[in-house]
Amino acid sequence: MIKIILLILLLMKLSMGISLAESEFKIILKINKRIITNIDIIKEKKYLTTLNPQISTLSEKDIMRLSKESLIKEITKEDEILKYYKIDYNSPDLLGLTKNIYTNLNLQDENEFKNFLLQKNLSLQDILRKLAIEASWNRLIYEIYKDKVIIDEQKIRNTLDKSLKNPLERKLFFLSELLFVAEDKVEFEQKHQKIIQTIEKQGFKNAATIFSISDSNTNGGQLGWVTKNQLPDQISAVLTNMKKDTYSDPIKIPSGFLIVRLDGVKNETLKINYDEELKKILTQENNRQLNQFSNIYFKKVQRKSYIDEQ
Repeated sequence: MIKIILLILLLMKLSMGISLAESEFKIILKINKRIITNIDIIKEKKYLTTLNPQISTLSEKDIMRLSKESLIKEITKEDEILKYYKIDYNSPDLLGLTKNIYTNLNLQDENEFKNFLLQKNLSLQDILRKLAIEASWNRLIYEIYKDKVIIDEQKIRNTLDKSLKNPLERKLFFLSELLFVAEDKVEFEQKHQKIIQTIEKQGFKNAATIFSISDSNTNGGQLGWVTKNQLPDQISAVLTNMKKDTYSDPIKIPSGFLIVRLDGVKNETLKINYDEELKKILTQENNRQLNQFSNIYFKKVQRKSYIDEQ
């Protein structure tokens, strides 16, 4: 029996391109009833650095920490989802969710993505499994919090009316974010200081990748081009006094503390379709609130989870 187990572990290492000299098998932590080994973390590291090359610019220590945290987050979410319903790991819809991944890698289509993974000795099935967990988590959050999403549509309409008086001019902002949490003032100050030091030494992208708990951390915190209409008043007010290539002080929001960086500003000369713009803003506000609820709910679940580091 022992020989069989050792053979399985050896095959796992070889299949992931991990040599025996590179890593000896050992248990790193336990999450609820699951065991996480150094092999699991190395495998996660390979996925993270391949699918998000920005991570490769970090120190080895930070990459390994991110890989461990990524696994903890994934398993914690999966365990919580399975309390309510089964996850369809083989749903035909999952392949369509890979578009954002291969687009960020400058790949043209699914076939090119599959070939890319083959060359990197990565499993498409593992990626689809991760997407299945994330999609199921989003479904769970929606079902729990859908009645708690509050959107003042009339206020959004009034703001949109005011901004579209001249439909040929619209200011857009390219934003990045870094969302972090702290239980008390001491932890807040410690984390904030580390974040600022990392921003100054390694740049905002790396700091967001390392410290942000938002899903945008896989993209260095980038949110892309947005208008003020698409942002909460709290964020819009901060942007008013910001200059390009600067970042804000932490802004207290329900899911934690948010630091916003203004990466660029431009004026768009394009006639706006009112109904399409309204629908877009309403969708973004709905998603923003659900994302906040997601972060809040995950923190509650994580506190209840049993995590034992060896």
